[in-house]
Amino acid sequence: MKKPVFKIIFIAIVLVLFILLLLNFSKNLSAFKTTRDKYSYSTHYLNNLSYFTKRLSQIEKQIKNAPKRIILNLNPILLLNHCSKLAGKSNIDIVSYNPISKLSKDETEFKEVSIEIHVKTDYLNLIKFINKVENLDLIIKIDDLEIYRIEPYSSGIKSKIILTGFAINEK
Repeated sequence: MKKPVFKIIFIAIVLVLFILLLLNFSKNLSAFKTTRDKYSYSTHYLNNLSYFTKRLSQIEKQIKNAPKRIILNLNPILLLNHCSKLAGKSNIDIVSYNPISKLSKDETEFKEVSIEIHVKTDYLNLIKFINKVENLDLIIKIDDLEIYRIEPYSSGIKSKIILTGFAINEK
């Protein structure tokens, strides 16, 4: 009789040890998952850090190149000259232009020079022109853009564009 009781006790001990082993394994597994999650979060943050580091170096390059893009003697004629060259490359007809005088504060470091141009073109060439203005070496912003269709069901358009260039204010 002692042998079956001994076997039952032995099997019970083995089962308890096996259950304890499984519980310990599950704890280790959850610790592994936590470590893996921490690693993936760390990788995510490192990727973001890498992205922001690259973006910061791009911004620093743009800041270094900015003084080259701002000139001293910008006037409406010079701005119109740059825009008319771009308009010619974009197949745009400049119908008229008007310089716009803006009140500038003497305290500012930069002065603004604005012109209003009226053009005849189509949508595609207008998009090309706007893209070329944005990529121009001078810093120019488009303050206003109005588009009118010449005739119904035609691709021809008239457009009014107000462009502002920036120059260093001479004191």
